[in-house]
Amino acid sequence: MGWRIGSIGGVPLFVAKSWPIGALLIGWIYYASFAAALPIQQAVLVAALAVIVLFLSVLVHEISHG
Repeated sequence: MGWRIGSIGGVPLFVAKSWPIGALLIGWIYYASFAAALPIQQAVLVAALAVIVLFLSVLVHEISHG
């Protein structure tokens, strides 16, 4: 199934085991697009923040289904 990350209102929340691979791929795509305009450290930070915001937005979207 996946990794349990918690529960809301008694409903368990799971993250798919393939999510880290997808996060790395999406992060790499974000990094590649920001690397031309930003220093390396800032591009990595912005890419990581973008992946976190994407994860949180999907989490909120899926919670709203419940």
